[in-house]
Amino acid sequence: MNLLTVRCELKTARLEDNIRSEREDVPSELSKTTSVSNLESLSKEFGTLCNNETYSDLVLKIGNENLFVHKCILSARSCVFANMFKHNLKENLTNCLEINDLSPEVVKAMINYIYSGKIEDLNLEMAIQLYPAAEKYDIQDLKKICVNFIVSHLTEENVCDILL
Repeated sequence: MNLLTVRCELKTARLEDNIRSEREDVPSELSKTTSVSNLESLSKEFGTLCNNETYSDLVLKIGNENLFVHKCILSARSCVFANMFKHNLKENLTNCLEINDLSPEVVKAMINYIYSGKIEDLNLEMAIQLYPAAEKYDIQDLKKICVNFIVSHLTEENVCDILL
């Protein structure tokens, strides 16, 4: 009988601790409340622009689906998109970007995050699929969310599958 034993040690750290320590300089509780309220409103209002054909200047084609988006919003949240639209690339000239290496669900979740800063109903499978998309388009905050979610859901049963 042939037997292969693989031993590994996995050490994790939560990114939340670093984020919390960076925010120590926030002034007063009133300022926090006002900022949170304004951010929630801003997030909701920008979210309504996502996949809204009105004023859209770019179509994302993912398989048989189209998403109507705005170059300025994508550019503000991703340097990859910003560089793409800064130059005379095909996507910029045709106002159409085909994405063939990601599923429509993953692209929709990523675009929703770009617009609203939120991920709806995140689960382990989606976090695992979203991470490479966030890496590809250099969306650092989304990468952190995915990493934190994946790390918080690691078990002895799924660690090998996740590492693969």
